[in-house]
Amino acid sequence: MFSKSKTFTTKGAATKWAKILVDQLEDNEAMNLLGLREALLGDLIRDYIKLKDKSNKPLGRTSAYGYKTIVSFQYYFQPLGRLVLPLAK
Repeated sequence: MFSKSKTFTTKGAATKWAKILVDQLEDNEAMNLLGLREALLGDLIRDYIKLKDKSNKPLGRTSAYGYKTIVSFQYYFQPLGRLVLPLAK
């Protein structure tokens, strides 16, 4: 049983919040039924590095350094479904 409440000043704001919440719950339920989980960017990078290390063509020094640099940023802990990167100028 899921229960969550919030107070709003307008009915429109409450309806919008409820629709977003229902969509999130339905997405999570669908992922659970399919046996999926939300992946973190850092998890994918670590898995890729492991696969490359086991292959006959491992990462070079520059690539390895680049991936380690990405992992050191705040994006490392972001779920991919919610990942928002700033636009390049």
